[in-house]
Amino acid sequence: EFYIWETENDGNSVKLQVHDKDGSHVNNIRLTFTPPRGQWRETYIDSEDNIYSFRIRNGFAEIYQWK
Repeated sequence: EFYIWETENDGNSVKLQVHDKDGSHVNNIRLTFTPPRGQWRETYIDSEDNIYSFRIRNGFAEIYQWK
């Protein structure tokens, strides 16, 4: 699980707190958003702390790995 900790740079980046399934803090991750930005439908994190988002745009399904 992750929680939005704070937004930065006028909304162009965000810090997330990452927690394990027991609610213990694991680490922090910063995501930077570059234009054009869109609305993501779902966001997931895997067991290796990789964050993925999913959306449907222009009739296509997109999966994005945040780095």
